[in-house]
Amino acid sequence: MTILRRNWLPLLAFTIMEGVVTAWLIQHGNSLLEDNRGTSFFVLSSLLSLLYVAAMVWYMGSTTNLLNENGFRCNLLRNLKLTVFIGLIFIVLFVGAIAWQLTTLQPIATGQEMQQTGTTVQMWIFPLCLLVFALLLLPLSYSYMNYIQAPKARFKTHVIGGYFSGLRHFGYIFSTQLLFGVIVFFLTIVVAMPLYLLVFSHTLSQQGVLQGDVNTLPSYFPILLYGCSILTGFILIAIMTVGVYVNYYMYGAIVAKKKARRQRREIQTKTSEG
Repeated sequence: MTILRRNWLPLLAFTIMEGVVTAWLIQHGNSLLEDNRGTSFFVLSSLLSLLYVAAMVWYMGSTTNLLNENGFRCNLLRNLKLTVFIGLIFIVLFVGAIAWQLTTLQPIATGQEMQQTGTTVQMWIFPLCLLVFALLLLPLSYSYMNYIQAPKARFKTHVIGGYFSGLRHFGYIFSTQLLFGVIVFFLTIVVAMPLYLLVFSHTLSQQGVLQGDVNTLPSYFPILLYGCSILTGFILIAIMTVGVYVNYYMYGAIVAKKKARRQRREIQTKTSEG
């Protein structure tokens, strides 16, 4: 209740943007890959993306503000820096994946037999790269809290250095995130089921329209889609908030373990000197 009472405004903004962006992607997701869309479409898409990121950073800054005494402005700026940092990582990896595909896979896929070989390589390499990338991101959950919680944090020391510190506790981080991820997976299936049904109905309707059939969706379908997206987004954001506290307690457990190890070494040193 404390989270709702103190975070209701950023929670409302983030929930609305989550629902709007989800419904927008459902209705216009395929159009993002087309070249014949007008400038206004891409301007609106970019504006929605920026508003979504701004609402997310606002909510995360307000949520992490409950975990420390650094102040809302400090938590907001730190979450913004981390969001930009992770976004740059995704952009670099995305550009690198495209460059790798153009320079490696396309030369392989010459001729019918070689084309099949290139396709097989692509089918196996891409999921493997995604898995490795996801595993490499896990220590960021520790460095994130390490950066957020520090009273006087430096990005290089607490984020980059915290990442390598998280690597030393990779087993504990992996098991914690795996357990939480499995729970979130099954909860998402149940929570998002109404939205899945609406997406399925929208997809079938669009396929029918392309084949010359009449659009059978009711006139209130967009309102229903946006309402369901906002409600689903609210529940998923609540689950994401639990994830923040999971990272918080995981970070606390690692810090307590490191502190206990340091104290044990000091006691052993004093004993050996005595």
